[in-house]
Amino acid sequence: MTWRLSSVFLLLFSFAAFSLAVPTLFVVQLVSPESAEAPVDVPAASALSAHIDDDGRVFPIIWSLTDPIFRAAVDNGTLKNLPERPDRDSALRAAQTLKAQYTLIFTARTREGHVEFEAWLFEGRRQVWTDKRELMSSGTGNDLSNALDTVGRTYAMLLGAGPFKNLPQQRKIATPDPGSGQRPNVSLDPGSLEDDAGKELVAEAAKQIKAGKFALGINLLRDCVDLAPFDITRRKALCVALLGAQLNLEAAREARLASEMFPQDIELRVISARGWLGAGNQTEALTDLNEAIARKPESPETRLLLGEVQLLRGRPDFALEHYDAALAAQPTAEGYFQRAIAHLLLRDSESAEKDLSRRAELEPVAEPDVQSARYLFVIRLAEPGASNLGERMRSLIQAARLDPGSQAVLAELRALAELSGRWNLLIDHASPPAQHLRSHELRRLALKLLAKALSEIQLHLNAPSGDALVEATIDLGECLSSFEEARAAFARENAS
Repeated sequence: MTWRLSSVFLLLFSFAAFSLAVPTLFVVQLVSPESAEAPVDVPAASALSAHIDDDGRVFPIIWSLTDPIFRAAVDNGTLKNLPERPDRDSALRAAQTLKAQYTLIFTARTREGHVEFEAWLFEGRRQVWTDKRELMSSGTGNDLSNALDTVGRTYAMLLGAGPFKNLPQQRKIATPDPGSGQRPNVSLDPGSLEDDAGKELVAEAAKQIKAGKFALGINLLRDCVDLAPFDITRRKALCVALLGAQLNLEAAREARLASEMFPQDIELRVISARGWLGAGNQTEALTDLNEAIARKPESPETRLLLGEVQLLRGRPDFALEHYDAALAAQPTAEGYFQRAIAHLLLRDSESAEKDLSRRAELEPVAEPDVQSARYLFVIRLAEPGASNLGERMRSLIQAARLDPGSQAVLAELRALAELSGRWNLLIDHASPPAQHLRSHELRRLALKLLAKALSEIQLHLNAPSGDALVEATIDLGECLSSFEEARAAFARENAS
């Protein structure tokens, strides 16, 4: 039996080492000890190894009994006394036993809507490379699968351009799909199909959109795309127009299709992700965002979108890091506007005003579609906090009536006052398009009534009085009514 296992191991290992004629990479995932506080580990070794294997520079063996070479080495006693949970030392010792020239040790863990990866590459026992990155992901289902595929492609690319760059590449030859053998191999040149007639149509569409005639401009752009479907300029113009008209779902789908035709164009992925976000589909948005990160993680477009996502997740402090990087690489009016919003949410009005001034220098007058998109962005930032406002305020009034001296009551009052202050700052710095003036004024009225109700609760805490809480209750009712009217008016305005 031992002889048979040894033969199997030698056969498998010989195939890896000699038939493929490439160095061996031992892939080891470190996992957290079992405890309630430990982060959740994501099994990722197979996904990473598959992409590295496809690249063809090294032959991966995984620390897993599902890997035939590793399993054979364990069964025949070549690998002995292995710990239940590998660590760095045991991984490097096992790699030496397997005669692997390289060892990739990594962790993959979910934390607060992210998957965090950290990796170290060793040549022998010498560390030659390290990487740490974070991808947006819920950590489950297709969302997780997309994140693992993204980081697998990224690591294959980074290793191929770095420590493995001098290793010959022996890509796998994929079997073609049935019936595809006679399919012509067409190379698309994005600019080759642009002609004078097409340029005139795109220019006319831009003119109509600038005048606020989105439907006419979009129809013209659709005609342009139909005439030359492989022209990236026309497709990108259509995607931008759909996004500007708040047709988020259509914009996302159109940009997704275009990005599959032109996979190296990061802007299309960014447009698609922004469309999915506008349509309320974070899962699909993360798919495009991770694709953009995999291809150009430090591009201004990618960092700007990462900042936007962090703002929508209620993390303006995290957003600032991305905005700073995007603006350092490429100052844009949009970047300054969004960073100003982040500063406002952090109650840093001085920095916000500086960024708004820089935006005005780069863009004295915003186009109607840009102004509309920015206003809607601000409203989307404010809306989530208003969803449970009534419940929180009513609970606060009840608690203040029962125990006005409670520290918990005072803490909740301060938290709601802080929230109200942030909303006021956002609304005060939002420039509503003409079509949204009615809903904008209703929101301003609702915020004034909210501030009044909060001040009346504070009066009650200072000197308990049933009258103050009665007034607060009345103002709260009018505040919530105004918010509902604002939402209804906003929906009508968007539909018009």
